[in-house]
Amino acid sequence: MKSPRGAVRLLLLLLLLPPAPGLSAQEPGETPLSAAVDRAIEAGAAHLLERFDPARLGAVTRGYPLGSRALVAYALVEAGCERTDPRLKRLFREMQDLPLARVYGVSLYAMALDAWIAARRSLPGEIADDATLPGGGSARAELRRCLDWLVSHRAPGRGSWGYGDPITSRDAWTDHSNTQFAALALHAGQRRGVQVPRTVFEEVLRSFTESGIPSPHVREVLVDRAPWRGESPQRESSAGESPAGERAEGVRLSGRGIGWAYRPLVPEERRKRGSVATRGTVSMTAAAVSSVLVARHGLESAGGLARAARRAVVTLVDGGVIELARSWRPGPAPAGESLHRNHFYTLYSLEKAMDLAGVGLLDGVDWYRDQVPFLLRDQGADGAWGGGAETERDGPIVSTAFALLFLRRATARLGVLDPAPIETHARSEESGSEAQGRVFVEALGGMVDLEELRAGLEEDRTGRWVATARGVFDAVPEPRRIELIPWLLPLLRQETSPAVEALVRESISAWTGLPADAEVGRIESWWAEWSRMSRAGAGEVGAALEEAAALARTTDRGLPLRVAAIRVLRRSGSLSVVPVYLDLMEDPEPHLRELGGRALRSATGGGLPFEAEAEESLRTEQVLAWRDWWLRQEPELRAERVFQRLREDLERARTPDERATARSALIGLGREALPRIDRILQGPAYSFDWVLVRGAISGDPGIP
Repeated sequence: MKSPRGAVRLLLLLLLLPPAPGLSAQEPGETPLSAAVDRAIEAGAAHLLERFDPARLGAVTRGYPLGSRALVAYALVEAGCERTDPRLKRLFREMQDLPLARVYGVSLYAMALDAWIAARRSLPGEIADDATLPGGGSARAELRRCLDWLVSHRAPGRGSWGYGDPITSRDAWTDHSNTQFAALALHAGQRRGVQVPRTVFEEVLRSFTESGIPSPHVREVLVDRAPWRGESPQRESSAGESPAGERAEGVRLSGRGIGWAYRPLVPEERRKRGSVATRGTVSMTAAAVSSVLVARHGLESAGGLARAARRAVVTLVDGGVIELARSWRPGPAPAGESLHRNHFYTLYSLEKAMDLAGVGLLDGVDWYRDQVPFLLRDQGADGAWGGGAETERDGPIVSTAFALLFLRRATARLGVLDPAPIETHARSEESGSEAQGRVFVEALGGMVDLEELRAGLEEDRTGRWVATARGVFDAVPEPRRIELIPWLLPLLRQETSPAVEALVRESISAWTGLPADAEVGRIESWWAEWSRMSRAGAGEVGAALEEAAALARTTDRGLPLRVAAIRVLRRSGSLSVVPVYLDLMEDPEPHLRELGGRALRSATGGGLPFEAEAEESLRTEQVLAWRDWWLRQEPELRAERVFQRLREDLERARTPDERATARSALIGLGREALPRIDRILQGPAYSFDWVLVRGAISGDPGIP
């Protein structure tokens, strides 16, 4: 058994500090904050879907036909808008038909494509990087086209971007905002396997090195993590303190803050720096931090980071984070703000910088959690942000898109730098050994080792550790507390105090829905089922489908396991599980009724109403209408699904034999496929294979 010395220190510390903030449950799998955020995101996305009309763009965004669509599409995909939504698909088709123009437009289009690819990863049998677009063709190929355009439209040798055509003069206008969007787009493309010349990232790093504005004052700030330095949170002791007084300090950054203004200074301006406005802004300082981190990742991926470049990254990111800690605080949107100085864009820029840097606490400020209440308050009754206060007609559209991207923390998916704030217990399937788990506890400002905590619980005979353990459990986001089960189970297999056993059983019961007196074997079986459902990858979904369908319908396994099973059903994309969704819409549990309705709309594209919280008589009537609709539409939907699968096979075929095989399969569909083939032939572009297929089916070799 482990020595409890470290755990005793932890207990003493926890007893001296206020309890870790708990996350009280609103409904299984959600906290009040996350539920409110989800509702805000849903309302904001609905506003964009209903109100965005490219034909009625205002004066500012009229010149950005690609960029305006791309910003809205990017926000909608990140907000969870279904890929089958015809309005979203129309936006992507329109973007495919528009010429690449303007750095903002091309960059946002690239990020929208990256989001589309990531959203399609959950569909089995698809190659994520080759996800087919609504207008046909590979999203990855379109992404490569965007990156080629951006590389060719940068200021030569300067690592920056501006407006208009390719820049030929070294003194021409560029700005950090255009550059930020271009850098993020390059990063998204590089992650999808699109090659970017190493010199581009070298130029970006050099550009921000030359354009930074150092503060005259030295400051010290504390952050929870600084992975760009290659450092982890440290434990430091104050002078003269005993080991029991050890405190988790995070990482201290000390030095001059560095800010960045809207645009880099050209050589002549740098010589006259004193006569030029050189104050940095929050949005541009954050833009610089994110761009430097993108350059760091690009250089590391392209062969490694030289020592001088590594020092430059540390200096610039340290300085930018120090400056942001000084200049930014959570708050509401200023009244009367214009589209050009947009508060919500500033939040988006900050989100990029902090997530790419891996910083959750900015000198004691939780930049995301502390800002969210202001965003929720600032949202209008129509779901929009920025309405009424801005003079430009498109203000609410732009503000709402950036607000959604902040709330969704889209950059977190990019994973440029190191660990998430919470790491929970995991088991190695190969060895059966348990990996060390750590939980970030805000009250401590650092990570708690679960093995040390368990050592204390194992030897606790008076219940002194119960309150401490509850504080640690509460520090874990509620949906992830289930991951603590394999760490807790050993405590039920050995003799412990009644208080510790009660804590373990109550916790597992709350997380799983199992009875508090459930046998250890039943808990182990539940955990094994939940693990299979939660970890089923794209290649395993088909095998798990039958088990998932049975678990989704069960009533004695607890809500979390049923929710995990529904996720597997949704990832399958199969129409064979539609009857399960219909049954779920009549489940006694409102949350499962809502999930069943969402899954049904996503799988079928149907638009009939269903209100999960309505009276039973109305719900019964709505479900009957859905069942009747499905009975009539199932043959057509299955035929469409088969056609689309064969269409993708044909469009992905690379060799003559592969194309011939795909054509034969399409020809085998017979004359029922002709209307679908005709729609493709009436489009702006198609391969001659479709002419051959139509000719073989109809006997008419002509093009309609």
